[in-house]
Amino acid sequence: MKKLLLIIGGGLLLIIVLGLVGKDSSTDQASIQTPPEKQELVAEATTKPAFEYEILARVENKADENISILIKPGETNPEGIAEEVQKSCKKKCNVTLYDDKKAFDLDAEYTKMLSYDYTVEQRETWKKKNTVFLADHMVATVGYAFGPYKEYPLKDSYYKELKGEK
Repeated sequence: MKKLLLIIGGGLLLIIVLGLVGKDSSTDQASIQTPPEKQELVAEATTKPAFEYEILARVENKADENISILIKPGETNPEGIAEEVQKSCKKKCNVTLYDDKKAFDLDAEYTKMLSYDYTVEQRETWKKKNTVFLADHMVATVGYAFGPYKEYPLKDSYYKELKGEK
């Protein structure tokens, strides 16, 4: 008889606990769910990034990071992009922004020329051929090695000489 009472009591207790758990979980789901209209608006607001850009390269050394960014067509705030990218740096970093991938490729090519066995004449020939394009499409630089944010940093006297300007 005691066993029967224990089984019946345990069964009732189980039914009560399951009832409470089921009631709580259905309440939680109702309070967590938002109307479909609100869900769509939230999704729409979070899918559009603040800036339109692509990270072309991120090179980490022991002490620093160098990040190259391609600005997407129509983007009008390169300084805002530079600030956003700098927030992601874990070390001292330099950020270079381009509006044409070819300029990034040319910049990388010239950097390699400085590291390998190229004559001064070869580098000068390269500069005469490519500096104007590179200067027109290197939109900005910023960082510990470059200094404060500067737009079109290669548009200097050499650039003007090549363009035939005074």
